[in-house]
Parts: sequence; structure tokens; C-alpha cells
Amino acid sequence: FIARLIIKPIKGLSLSGSYMYGETNYDGNRYMKSPRWAVGAIYDVRHWIARAEFASAKFDERKIDAFYALAGYHFEKPWSVVARYEFLNDDTITIPNQERITLGAVYKPFKFLRLQLNMSYTMYEDLKLPEASNPSSLGANLMVSMIF
Repeated sequence: FIARLIIKPIKGLSLSGSYMYGETNYDGNRYMKSPRWAVGAIYDVRHWIARAEFASAKFDERKIDAFYALAGYHFEKPWSVVARYEFLNDDTITIPNQERITLGAVYKPFKFLRLQLNMSYTMYEDLKLPEASNPSSLGANLMVSMIF
């Protein structure tokens, strides 16, 4: 069962909420209840875009929360820039909690070519490890897209 409501109160602004109820195959023999809900907003006008969404899911007694917020600016062609923050929290700590900050740029020199560079810094919190042992990572990726 899935329900989603989107409201557009003014030009460029969308507010949304959703709910999903289902069962997830746990170990091949057992299904567990897995309700999920989310709320979000998008503001997209002319050169600016901003998005944010919070979601929560429950798998039996395990609860996972996630959030992201993104802001971007489209310059007059061919450049765009974006910044994003996100987190994922698992209350049972079967996976480490994590936060990520990403900065990116897109360059489209012509209609059929897109170059995208992202730099991300990720912080992990594993409560089973001493605080000083919690790792972090810095990464970069470059994506080249061409349409033929």
C-alpha cells in the first residue's frame, strides 16, 4: 500500500508527503512489517533549485532515518553548481551512522555532452568503536555523459 500527496501552493514550490506499508522478506522464510513515511519540499525557480526530504522506515524493531538537503544554481549555459548534505541513522547500529557533504559542478559545453565532478566528505559513526576510531573519507568522482 502506497499513498503520496503533492501540494503546489505557489509557482516553483512543491510540498510532498508519502506513506508506504508493506512486508519485506527477511531471511527467505519470514516476512517483517516495514512501514515507511517521508516528507519533502522542492523549490525550483529560474536559476535556483533547493530540495529537502526526510524519510523514516521501520523493519520490525529496527528504525532507520534519512535526510538530505540540496541547493543548486544554474548559471547561464554551460555551468551548474550544487551543494548537498545528507545523513543516515540506523538505531540498531547494524550499519554505521553516516553524514555526507557533497559539492559538485556540471559543465555542458554542448547539448549532447555533460561533464560532472563531485567531491564528497563522509563521516561515519560506529558506536561499537571508540570515538577516535570512527573513520571518515574524502572522495571525488567524474562522470562523462554523451548522447549519440
